[in-house]
Amino acid sequence: MSVSVLLYTSKTLKNGEHPIMIRVIKNRKIKYLSIGQSCHAELWNMDKQKPLRKHPNFKKLESLVIEKEKQARDLEMALEMEKANFSLEEFEAKFRNKAKEMTVFKFFDEVIDNMVKAGRIGNSKAYKDAKNSLSNFRNGKDLTFVDMNAAMLTRYEQYMRERKVVGNTISVYCRTIRAVYNRAIMEGYALKSNYPFTDFKVSKLKSDVSKRAITYDNIQKIVKLDLSKHAHLENSRNYFLFSFYCMGINFNDIAKLRWAAVEGGRIQYTRSKTGKKFNFKIIKPAMDILAYYREGTVDDYVFPILNTEQHTNLVAINNRIKKKLKHTNKDLKEIAELANIKTKLTTYVARHSAATVLKKQGLSTSIIKELMGHETEAMTQNYLDSFENDTLDSALEGLV
Repeated sequence: MSVSVLLYTSKTLKNGEHPIMIRVIKNRKIKYLSIGQSCHAELWNMDKQKPLRKHPNFKKLESLVIEKEKQARDLEMALEMEKANFSLEEFEAKFRNKAKEMTVFKFFDEVIDNMVKAGRIGNSKAYKDAKNSLSNFRNGKDLTFVDMNAAMLTRYEQYMRERKVVGNTISVYCRTIRAVYNRAIMEGYALKSNYPFTDFKVSKLKSDVSKRAITYDNIQKIVKLDLSKHAHLENSRNYFLFSFYCMGINFNDIAKLRWAAVEGGRIQYTRSKTGKKFNFKIIKPAMDILAYYREGTVDDYVFPILNTEQHTNLVAINNRIKKKLKHTNKDLKEIAELANIKTKLTTYVARHSAATVLKKQGLSTSIIKELMGHETEAMTQNYLDSFENDTLDSALEGLV
């Protein structure tokens, strides 16, 4: 498929100008789509298919032509991701949809619905939470993408801070809203020229992640804690420590981990949240935890969270994980009290404690980011893929 802009000289308007069109070619078929602008032939560069500098509105028209062409190319990319065999009629319908008013909440619902259909239940919930937060700020009143400007987002941030929403949650909600806006631009429902996140910097939002880490000494308190009189806490302690010893693997992936992923003293799995593949050495404390569950196991799953016979579809799996996560965090609160740890203990703490311990031992930030697989560090991850497994395996030994 090819997308290009041209002055459509085959048609002449009453004012003597020719319409500016997007030409789309797919499978030898051609479709011309108007961008709503026209130009005299003598004011148009036929070789470069752009307005000449002598055009009285050169800058404005040139910017519009560039933006419309980019919208068409972005739409092509979005459609190819959804279905490779889309028709020119589908492309035209989507392209012309930008002329209709697409509201922010309506588009949010479309994105969420597509995630559910694709089985991305966890991500869909995160997007739904962000939408609900924004809707509460707006008292349920919908808005257009033009209405979503930097000033409005600043008021939204202030609204959350006044309600004591933690910094990390504010950051997550705003990143999610930004992702929706970027998708709306790709699909032609929003204009890049109105992009509010150039002025409203999501990166400036403070995260409270550092408060979620505990020291290595506190980790040892959990390891050595006598649970002989609190046997009901054993599994939750194991989940927490396994996450700590295994590169901060999150609870969702712990629940879904199968014995087939444990082979040759290594674990290989794909992180559910980001799709990033991990392959790392199992250090001794993690191996001991696996040995505890290996004996007498009757299920494909490593840990007694999911059951292959009972949890047979995505909804059942995600509901079960959500229920067990809540139960585990409740147990960890009790463990923290027994171990005299003042920091609120959750499964998320294990992930960030691993990063903090490694940082204090002098490991470079870039290797830690690779170990943790932070999807929010996308630019860093572009050049971190070169790390070899032995580098990461050696780093993991710092957790013992």
